[in-house]
Amino acid sequence: MSCTITPSSGAALCWAIAPVAKRRWLWLGAAAVALSPAIASYGMPGEVHHHVPMLAVIAMVAGYALRGALGLVRKGGSVAMGAWAAIGIWLTPEAMPFTLMAFGGPWLAWLLQPNAVLSRTIAKTAAAFGLAILAAFAVDPPSTGYGSIEIDRISLVYVGLAIVVAIIGCASIVLDRFVARGRLIAGIALPATCIIAWLVCFPAVLRGPDGLMSAHDTKAMFGAIVEMAPVHNGAEAIEYLLSGTIAALALVWYSFERRSLLLGYTALCACVLVALAAGHVRFAAVPAALAAAILPILIARFSSAVAGWSEPASPYSRQPCSRC
Repeated sequence: MSCTITPSSGAALCWAIAPVAKRRWLWLGAAAVALSPAIASYGMPGEVHHHVPMLAVIAMVAGYALRGALGLVRKGGSVAMGAWAAIGIWLTPEAMPFTLMAFGGPWLAWLLQPNAVLSRTIAKTAAAFGLAILAAFAVDPPSTGYGSIEIDRISLVYVGLAIVVAIIGCASIVLDRFVARGRLIAGIALPATCIIAWLVCFPAVLRGPDGLMSAHDTKAMFGAIVEMAPVHNGAEAIEYLLSGTIAALALVWYSFERRSLLLGYTALCACVLVALAAGHVRFAAVPAALAAAILPILIARFSSAVAGWSEPASPYSRQPCSRC
């Protein structure tokens, strides 16, 4: 199964970065996904793991978020983004932080350059996400009942998140009518307030898997699992963190070079991904996928730079030497 899904993850990643990468280099992204140790370890023959399809879903959500931020969303794209985001959380709630990072991209783009088209896109995405989460909760509730609060599967925790996201997204249409300063203040305060309120209602989310059981039971269950452990030494850092760190540094450089807040936000998200991978090896596949996405862009830029190094030949070099 994973042997089939891994190429699908590569294809999804190539589609995601297509608006900002040259077509001739897109294949490098898929190749990097297949060759990355952090990703390939989950996609070996006979290995069935949720991390590989999760990467494909995250790539789809990020691709729609990129198109939304750039104003390139086609008809139905906003609904598709919300649906893919809900599928990711239904597949595994581990996708939740990456989904929220992706949602932040179009929201920041709207704050920087508000327009009715982008606010409607955000609202449709949020509504689609909320409805899809509610549908998943209706057909696949926790085994202990609809009222059960569980952070490792669709439950009231993520129904609450769906409501919060829907409120924030639909509020963008109302905030469009505010003056610039009021819209900026409300556009920052509203999401922060809603997310904090959600975390106050469900504090176990902050503890992750550690919130599922006592400290003793958590250590007994997860202590011997390699993917639940942090990166221990330099060799593991090279294997799991090097490519993601290079991608994060490249994004930091581009954000300063272009003086772009959107690129700065992307760089910040990349740094968070590397930090998550350093704390839990199982998250290393995500910054590795980001590095695979950045690779075609870096190669294209390097290729253009190398082409610029070759200066035109001197006019004297084209004339035959009279002394010869």
